[in-house]
Amino acid sequence: MTLSAATVTAINAEVARYPSKKTALLPSLKLAQKEKGWLSTETLGEVADLVGLPHSHAVELATFYAMLFT
Repeated sequence: MTLSAATVTAINAEVARYPSKKTALLPSLKLAQKEKGWLSTETLGEVADLVGLPHSHAVELATFYAMLFT
């Protein structure tokens, strides 16, 4: 279960848009959730890899915000 090429492209654009990778993580997770409907552990890891951050950062952010469904 991987993200579509369009979502990967959009996430890469978010990473390029922000000066800090951490700043790009939240909008990137929103893009992945928009495609998948929720954020599985696999999807969280994939987004973290695309952004260039540890998987734990994606898990922490996803479990903190109620708007992100895990």
